[in-house]
Amino acid sequence: MDQGDSLQRASADGMQCLLMAMRSGEGGEFVLTRPTTEGDPITTYYRVLPDGTFETYVDNTADHYGSGRWEYRRCSTRSPSLSPC
Repeated sequence: MDQGDSLQRASADGMQCLLMAMRSGEGGEFVLTRPTTEGDPITTYYRVLPDGTFETYVDNTADHYGSGRWEYRRCSTRSPSLSPC
């Protein structure tokens, strides 16, 4: 995803994939990389586990003006969203 690309379209396709994975009971993962205002890449991993747990990993290590750290969130939910848990 480049600067100015539509997050809405990419996220809709990825969420559809995650919902199908959740319904199948097999789990799945959607990876989205988008640039900060300065152009540094932020990669987010959205994961649905076979038990329906939703995890989010955010890689901020390439963000020169951000935390420079990984973030992790875990939700026990049957309806994931792209907002943090």
